[in-house]
Amino acid sequence: MYKCDLAEHLFQLDRGAEATAIVEDVLRGADSSNLNRTLFPTLMSHYANSKDADGFRQTVAKWESQMRVDDYRDLYNTACYRALFAAMLKSSEAPDSVRVADEEANRAMDWLSKAVRAGYYRIEHMDQDHDLDVLRERPDFQTLMTEIRRRLTENKLP
Repeated sequence: MYKCDLAEHLFQLDRGAEATAIVEDVLRGADSSNLNRTLFPTLMSHYANSKDADGFRQTVAKWESQMRVDDYRDLYNTACYRALFAAMLKSSEAPDSVRVADEEANRAMDWLSKAVRAGYYRIEHMDQDHDLDVLRERPDFQTLMTEIRRRLTENKLP
């Protein structure tokens, strides 16, 4: 875990390029299954800020291979990562970026729906979470939010 700790400190010191190189080395290595889970949000943020779509894509795929599929927090975080990736792609001028962004937004909605089914009902957080902004105008997002509000009002949560 020494490499992950070092990378975490480098990110905190705004030395993202150095930290990213260390994390990528860990991701490629045999010990990548032991990657500190707390590094993923920082790494995703770094790739989003640097507009590194390939780095983001590879890291979110690695996250999905290690996430806990029965944990509503992991499911919610995955939805956020996919939504952030969709937003990054929508702002890109690369060929096919809009189509791929729509695919990522669909994946984000799938993960968000799974998070809600698994017990994620923090509606006030979802209302304010900018990670989900790319999804807000979608009818399926609005329907999901309406359904959560209805269940909360009627006290019919699983």
